[in-house]
Amino acid sequence: MREFSAATAEAFTALTGADSGCPLSLVEIRALGGALDREPSVPNSVPSRGLPFVTLAIGVAEAAEAAPVRDYLAAYAEGMAPWADRRNIMNFLSAQAASTPTEMRALFGAEHHARLAAVKRRLDPANVFRLNHNVEPG
Repeated sequence: MREFSAATAEAFTALTGADSGCPLSLVEIRALGGALDREPSVPNSVPSRGLPFVTLAIGVAEAAEAAPVRDYLAAYAEGMAPWADRRNIMNFLSAQAASTPTEMRALFGAEHHARLAAVKRRLDPANVFRLNHNVEPG
């Protein structure tokens, strides 16, 4: 998230507060910065550097009851969209998110993705290491 303002707090409370009917198991907004904002030893390798906040929402349900939880997760994402950034933290993505090469490129940004794809081409041309959010050898 790019910011946390009074309007952000109002939207968050409307979506998750006591009277919201929120079925999610966990919803949070974390303030980042500090070590999470320092450039890693490989410059520009982490696209989420510089984001001041991140939000995480988790819903748990049996398969037969999962649709309303998925719908609420989507409603939460839509409700928080005015403060969202195109960048994301990989650890917070579901297995279904960023599952195509185009989505992965958008997640990392074109420059970061091209660099990762080049490393993958050099070190893993057969794409053996491809679980979850795969960067294909470029």
